[in-house]
Amino acid sequence: MSKKFVLGLLFIFATIFTTQIWSQESIYATYYANKFHNRKTSSGERYLKSAYTCAHKSLPFGTYLLVRNPDNGKEVIVKVNDRMSKRTRSGLDLSYAAANELGMIRHGVKRLEISILDTTALALKRNELLVSNDW
Repeated sequence: MSKKFVLGLLFIFATIFTTQIWSQESIYATYYANKFHNRKTSSGERYLKSAYTCAHKSLPFGTYLLVRNPDNGKEVIVKVNDRMSKRTRSGLDLSYAAANELGMIRHGVKRLEISILDTTALALKRNELLVSNDW
């Protein structure tokens, strides 16, 4: 076997086995009302109801979360780009597109599972979700 092949295999194994999902928790989530479409968020970005974004009370802007609905098994990846009031009872405020994908629109408030993704886990999970949605 060539050195390049062996190094390639080592890189693949290292990537797979160092994937981190940093924390997992179950929280109540809501979603943005239509009136917030195109308004500025706390991070300065515009809220777009078709984007996969969310607001969180304390996670840094730019953090990617894997959000899962345990009732139907649906998952989405969202980026934190807004801040929620610390007085709000729910822990996450999802964009309309993310909430719709998770099947929670008619519920309004739903208990969901969230996980913080590192860059490797983010890339792998995105590919997995793309492949599963193509079939």
